[in-house]
Amino acid sequence: MRGRSPNLLLLLMLSCSEITWAGDADFSGLFAMQATRGLAQIGEMGSQNGDTGISYDQETVRLMAQGGVWQGGYLQLHYQIAYARNSLGIASDPTKGYIFRYEPLGSLWYDDLSGSEAQAAYQVFDRMVLRQTLDGWEFLAGRQPISWGNGRFWQPMDIFGAFNPTELDREYKPGVDLTQLTYYPSPFSSLSATLVFANPDISDVVYQPAIYYRGQIGETAELSLLAARVLESDIVGVSFESDWKGLAWHAESIVFRLPGEDNVDSWFVGGADYQFGDGVIASIEYYQNSRGVRAENRLSDMAEDFLYLSGLQKQLSQKIVALAVQYQVSPLVGSAMNVFVSPLLDGEGVVEYSSLFQLSATYSVADESDLLLAWVHGEGKAMTDSSQIQSEFGHLADSWTLRLRFYF
Repeated sequence: MRGRSPNLLLLLMLSCSEITWAGDADFSGLFAMQATRGLAQIGEMGSQNGDTGISYDQETVRLMAQGGVWQGGYLQLHYQIAYARNSLGIASDPTKGYIFRYEPLGSLWYDDLSGSEAQAAYQVFDRMVLRQTLDGWEFLAGRQPISWGNGRFWQPMDIFGAFNPTELDREYKPGVDLTQLTYYPSPFSSLSATLVFANPDISDVVYQPAIYYRGQIGETAELSLLAARVLESDIVGVSFESDWKGLAWHAESIVFRLPGEDNVDSWFVGGADYQFGDGVIASIEYYQNSRGVRAENRLSDMAEDFLYLSGLQKQLSQKIVALAVQYQVSPLVGSAMNVFVSPLLDGEGVVEYSSLFQLSATYSVADESDLLLAWVHGEGKAMTDSSQIQSEFGHLADSWTLRLRFYF
């Protein structure tokens, strides 16, 4: 891989420690505890030749500061300290492995792998960004999350890393290392030129350029356009969202050509949301990615694909339908149900379905604190005796997650 070299982005991020606040600064923090427990049966991930209990625990402290540093200049810092433990024996350095972080800006304090239990404690700057605004222009440099696209569960245009469709905690998206210049021709439109810096230990090409436009059409519609070159892949995308008589709908797609391949692939997502008068929101979304597989016998090969392992491609299957229902039970209690269904062809050409059910409830303990309980259940063909995947969701073990978080 290409060796590291000094760059403007890194110098800007490191210089943040020398900046003093020019006005009132806002300091806050977030503490979160999460515990997941599950039971992996034979043929499910985590099973040790029989029913096997699995667990994952994490405690996180996020310290946040933001405020002005000079006229038109703004600084935001997020410093994260975490401890994680799992019973699957998955040992890794959580500060590394991000494709779109040029430097970790963090360190592993402690790690241990004893039998099937792995532990790690670490610290990292998750956000560190300088923002300068002037007469309809905005310049960013540092570590900042990018969120492009309008999909509910999947966002094809979110090319620098999107949330997993079943992710429970979506409040803080991991930042990527970037410089970005944005022009606002009107209050409802923007044009951004972005240069993201990839990890040179993962990608031979450090610089990942992208241009993104978002603008309002009429009173209720929005159009987004994307052109980018990411990990040596050429990407063009478009999204459109609007509403009709209370029905909000969206469509989003990208076409891309991977390096060394002649064919052009496509990824499409389309869906709709409707809010009923009794506090119920119902949603449906359709996912189709030409790189996904249509038959069960290709699942294990796709599971070793770089885009899937890196998290840039979220699903193994080519087609998935997602349904969701949210209901506000009371001012303090909210609930949600998500269902994902994937069709695949078996060895005889017959369509077999697998599904994933996710139920969750959130209780507001106080103004700045909440408690979440979630259950996940997969249905479908389990893995073979040789650990070959036979369905999108059938190999996933049932699990319960309990999370408590509060701000200070």
